[in-house]
Amino acid sequence: MDWKQWMREALEKAASIFSLNLIGTPVFGWQDRTIACLSLKDGVKVWLRVVTEQKKWKDGDFWTGNEEANQITGIRKPNFLYSTEWEWGSVCVRAEVLTWMDGKICSPTSECRTYLGLSDSWWQELRDSLHSLSLLETSRVIRTQEEIDLRLSNRFGNECDFTIQKWGAAHGDLHWNNMMIPFAILDWEGWGLAPKGYDAATLYVYSLLVPAIARRVYNWFLEDLDTREGVVSQLMVIDRLLHRMKKGDHPDLEEPLHILAVSLLQKMSHWTHSS
Repeated sequence: MDWKQWMREALEKAASIFSLNLIGTPVFGWQDRTIACLSLKDGVKVWLRVVTEQKKWKDGDFWTGNEEANQITGIRKPNFLYSTEWEWGSVCVRAEVLTWMDGKICSPTSECRTYLGLSDSWWQELRDSLHSLSLLETSRVIRTQEEIDLRLSNRFGNECDFTIQKWGAAHGDLHWNNMMIPFAILDWEGWGLAPKGYDAATLYVYSLLVPAIARRVYNWFLEDLDTREGVVSQLMVIDRLLHRMKKGDHPDLEEPLHILAVSLLQKMSHWTHSS
């Protein structure tokens, strides 16, 4: 049995456990590690999501991220309802049921590829939501200072100081396939502490293929992006996306990423040597 077929059967098993009727087309996530489907529970729409992971990685914050995101209030997002887990050899499986969000996904891909005519009220709600989230206290961590130093020095060298002074809670994977119209933010498995402005940096870097959208992101989040934390955050996202290119993701982003990295490193070098 191939992997995708096994995932489909895992989805059907989860639906049976929860007494759900699968009514949508199953959707696979990044690298096929998740599968999800619109479902019905006693006539009410819900979202059934199945995630898989090797046992050695199961205890990371991401495993219960959607469940723990229920403590986040004031942001339009799905709510976690219930879950179950089982094992299949060396693979751990977690099935989650979340509330259904009506609306339209902003983009079928993580990166923005076409212009989105989003209203000012949509952008304002995004900014307000990220600000509210940043004030939340949590023990969850997206990247530690040690991890930031190691990854960025390995990628970009040791000439710049990547020390972060301002931290805040962040979604952690704020790209265009995780947001909706009307405004909502999906997929909270990886949220936690990150450099201030990390979410804005993520969205900006994922917008580089559509300069008009990239400019809108930058203008709305200038106070976050044009700071040491914002620049380091952008470099973190660039490093992550360049790494994912090895798996075949978004190859046309490579040139814009390198161009942006050069500009950011020049800014970091100036700050490092003038401090």
